[in-house]
Amino acid sequence: MILPEDILKHLVEVDAALIKALRLVAKHCLTSALMGPNRVI
Repeated sequence: MILPEDILKHLVEVDAALIKALRLVAKHCLTSALMGPNRVI
């Protein structure tokens, strides 16, 4: 039987992983925008 606490804990872990991934993507986009030859800014 799965307890609600376990689901909550898992959701928090997934949430943290998503935020980490989003941060990496945002950082990469910023870096390529600033340093890349095809400047967006």
